[in-house]
Amino acid sequence: MIHRLSIQNLILIEKADIHFDKGLQIITGETGSGKSVLLGALKLLLGAKADVESIRNGAAVAVIEAKLTIAQPLGWLEEEGVNVPPQGPVLLRREIHRSGKNRCFFEDQQISLAHLKKITSAAIELVDQGSASSLTSLEAQRKWLDVFGGLTQRVQEFSASFHREKQLTAKLQELRNLKEIAERDEQKAQEDIKILEEVNLQDHEEEKLTEEHNVLTHAQALESAAASTLSFLHDSQEPLIALLKRTAHSLEHFISVDSRLAEPAGSIKRSALELEEAAFFLRSYVEQIEADPRRLLAVEERLAVLEKLKKRFGSLEEVRTLQGMLTQKLQELSDVEESIAATAEEINIVQKYNLDEAKRIGDLRRDAAFRFSIAVTEELLSLNLPHARFEASIALRAMSSHGIDDISFLFSANPGYAPQLLEECASGGELSRIFLAIKTVLAEHDQSSCLIFDEIDSNVGGQTASILGEKLQMLAQKRQIICVTHFVQVARCAAHHFLVSKHEALTTVQKLDAQEQEIEFNRMLGKDTAK
Repeated sequence: MIHRLSIQNLILIEKADIHFDKGLQIITGETGSGKSVLLGALKLLLGAKADVESIRNGAAVAVIEAKLTIAQPLGWLEEEGVNVPPQGPVLLRREIHRSGKNRCFFEDQQISLAHLKKITSAAIELVDQGSASSLTSLEAQRKWLDVFGGLTQRVQEFSASFHREKQLTAKLQELRNLKEIAERDEQKAQEDIKILEEVNLQDHEEEKLTEEHNVLTHAQALESAAASTLSFLHDSQEPLIALLKRTAHSLEHFISVDSRLAEPAGSIKRSALELEEAAFFLRSYVEQIEADPRRLLAVEERLAVLEKLKKRFGSLEEVRTLQGMLTQKLQELSDVEESIAATAEEINIVQKYNLDEAKRIGDLRRDAAFRFSIAVTEELLSLNLPHARFEASIALRAMSSHGIDDISFLFSANPGYAPQLLEECASGGELSRIFLAIKTVLAEHDQSSCLIFDEIDSNVGGQTASILGEKLQMLAQKRQIICVTHFVQVARCAAHHFLVSKHEALTTVQKLDAQEQEIEFNRMLGKDTAK
């Protein structure tokens, strides 16, 4: 429900503050007075595209503000980080700046245009002559029948399941494609694992083997060098170690004479000890080292195996991690098989549910279509279409996200003629009345609390206009109705009457009292109110 609509600097309106109430609100005014500006402001709140040319000359920004009661919960908006009042009307605002910038606000918190549109569309439905033409939209016809049958939520759940089936089918195809690739790679992976297991690469093996290979290829030279050094240090006629010991001992005798000899004597003695350790190592080294052709051949063969491994797989560092990766890959290939089986089973379950649910929804739609056809026909008879026949027809179709039903509205205004598709037989005036009849039938089911009609009474005669006015008045007992009209017959049914007028290129909006209403009725009838 709209409680208040404020407009600033929009086309011809400098400032307007309109307070709406429950019941039927009628808006009248001469052609060109600015009623379209008022409706344009409401369309902007509903998310229509803004044009900087709509800003009043001399102004920098146009502002449209409304206080609304939103019947639907706004938990989704809170999830977006917007604070929502626990109860009561909410304030919405849209600003159009001459710079081209648009800004939208919910309770002074900036929101996106998409959010504004979602909020307002939950509370307001704007119906114009173009909306009456939307009667020919098969999508709109399906939605209206589902609303009447209380099937909207059920169809939404079915649609989610239908899309789930499509997602699972696509996933199954991806898994099967992956399996084809995997099967080509599986044999190679198994061969690679077998090679790696047979090679049994050890940590730092190449470095150790290379070092051993160098020793084995130079064994005789190494043995000769070590033996020669050992002889020089320990086994010659005058070994170096013995000479150093005697020298150190000789110097130690004179330390008491000159203490400065203590340092060189100590250094020579320590050197002799270190050389003794070196001689001990060399003696063991000479005993161990030997030229071993068989071991050399084994080392060379092992290095050749490692070189071949590197050519196939890359560096040995990569090879060390490759075996684990290949094992994981084989496990993934096994998992693909399991995933294919699990996905195929899930598809079967979802497909069965979707087919059964589509049939159940179809049965419920057929029941709703029968009742809907009778209800709309009765409304049309009361709207001065005495021979009208309306039918909601259902035919089977391939399954879609909305089920297995093709829904189309048929109509006949003349006796003896079978109902035909609306777009093939209904005039503009008939479409307006059919639209109002449907909205009347759906009054208990629609969630929007405010219905705005823009000259829905166009293309009808005076007698029919009186009936339309009465219908709007009855409909307004269940929801707020705002209607722009040129017919006095409709205007006389108003609970609240607003006059849009233009004075010196500025549009104003005025709520009329009973006396002012009579003056406006006379103007609408073309009577001279000055008499």
